[in-house]
Amino acid sequence: MADRSDFDPEAFDFAMPRTSTDPKQAGEFVRGAKYAPFDLLGMFADIPAAAMSAVGVPIPEKPFLGSEYLIDKYADLVEAFGSSYDRPTGSTAETGGRLVGGAALDPALLAAGIGRTFARTTTKTRGSGIEKKGVGSAQDKEFIKTRKAYKLFEQDPETGTLYPLFVDAKTPVRVGEWQKATLPDTAFTAPNGKQYVPSKKWDGKAGTGDSIAIPDQATREMLIEKGFLPQGSTAKSIKAVALRPGWHSGEFPVASHIGPEEVVMGQKMKTRGPNQVWAEVEVPDDVDWQALANERASIVKSGARKGEINRAEAQITDELPLGGSYKYQQGQARDGNWIISGEMRVNRVLDDDEVRSINESAGMQDLPRLTELMKKSEAPSSDLGPSVASKEVLEGDIVGGKTKQYETLESKADQSLSEAERLARQEMMEQQGITDAFMEGKAGLNIDKTFEWVSRGDEGAYNSDDFIDGVIDSFGAARGQGMDRGDALVTAVREQTASYNNIYGTNAFDETSILNDIENSVNEDFGFGEALSRYREGQANRQALESELSSARSQARQADMEAQRNRFRQSIGITDDMPEAEAARIMQEYANKQQAG
Repeated sequence: MADRSDFDPEAFDFAMPRTSTDPKQAGEFVRGAKYAPFDLLGMFADIPAAAMSAVGVPIPEKPFLGSEYLIDKYADLVEAFGSSYDRPTGSTAETGGRLVGGAALDPALLAAGIGRTFARTTTKTRGSGIEKKGVGSAQDKEFIKTRKAYKLFEQDPETGTLYPLFVDAKTPVRVGEWQKATLPDTAFTAPNGKQYVPSKKWDGKAGTGDSIAIPDQATREMLIEKGFLPQGSTAKSIKAVALRPGWHSGEFPVASHIGPEEVVMGQKMKTRGPNQVWAEVEVPDDVDWQALANERASIVKSGARKGEINRAEAQITDELPLGGSYKYQQGQARDGNWIISGEMRVNRVLDDDEVRSINESAGMQDLPRLTELMKKSEAPSSDLGPSVASKEVLEGDIVGGKTKQYETLESKADQSLSEAERLARQEMMEQQGITDAFMEGKAGLNIDKTFEWVSRGDEGAYNSDDFIDGVIDSFGAARGQGMDRGDALVTAVREQTASYNNIYGTNAFDETSILNDIENSVNEDFGFGEALSRYREGQANRQALESELSSARSQARQADMEAQRNRFRQSIGITDDMPEAEAARIMQEYANKQQAG
């Protein structure tokens, strides 16, 4: 061990003033000191990485076998045994603790700590703003311009700690601190050529997403190592979300596609989860990332939106939008735009009354709590609110009308001040209409029964929500190609039916039955009945053509066989005008000769 007689504690005042009495800073300082052994072990990776970063060579955020890498692995191990281990935040006090602890072990480690600190504060210019690189998720930079947004979190009921919903869900999010997003180290490229990230909740339960095919054994082993699949798994697919790096928040505190389902008064309804809370967040707006996102989108070639960008493709998948943010909209973002940012600061957690007030002023509505639904179900009117549409029974069928939520969105679309706003509101309205079509009739229940049967009790099985989300995505793509609402919905249902039959290797999901189910509950704005009639007529015509073609092929085969028979008869001396008895005699003689031979 090297001599520490020249150690100067004054050199560390920038990290943690010795006169500080702030308990939070003191705790962070102590937490930083406990990482010193990992710094010692990781110094041989950290020092070269810092040197390369200093000369502009790109390096991984957590170099292999570096201190941050080792801390992550140790934390994963501790959490696998049911305990918890705080990961570094990168705060000033914590960094000071790491430097002091490192110097106490060996001065050589101090160089690694300084190198890491140097790498953390290196800046680069992009667009009109400045990005600051980070280690971990801490971000100390203040931004010139910011925008307000809302983000849904899972909250530990015991500690009040906030966690992201599905990606990097075990990393706590602190209130009042700028935190930089990280590029997921679990991303993989699926056979369709797109990149995805497996999803899992902070408590280890299954997350959300689509069923994505696992491309190869190497990816499968990575998913096993990261805890997304059990040891020895031979799974062919996994629930995953599309890779769009950054913090995902929203324009409003609404996420009607995220939440557990409950059955209240015989109605299956999505609810806001008991541990899910909304928070007001702040995201930077110094760098214009929207222009870059829009540049990467294709142009719609036909239909009502011809000449506009395909909004589902206006995204950035290969880097973090540091120093700024951009708006993104696709199927599941049915309640306004997503806002994707490189950094984020949680200002405060909102209570349910605040969420309701914000949404009402915007004509929006989030999912209700189960307790709210139970209170309403016990009321004399048994009114479950706008999530349950009024229906009238006609000859035993359920005829779907417009839900109050759909009508609210329709009214907002009509009142839009600009064409862009009207189209965005209209798209949200259409997505709500699709959800209503499945959930207000028997389609959703029947799909759930099918999933229960094909999954054979698997806890992580898909359900009607996954099916509906997929339909909404496919519907958006079909609309982008110029289809009207009815044809787009027929196409989307058929695509999802085929997809899930392919996943489970069965024909349990019956296309005709699902189309018939939603025909009874989709509202008249979709023109679904006419579109379904066109589809059925097309199918009938196709079957007729196929039958006609099959008949023609059969007749052609018969004609060919008859021609071969005639050529054979002529070859052995039988003519068309020969009596049948004479022809039979010649055939018999030919047969006898063949047998004798």
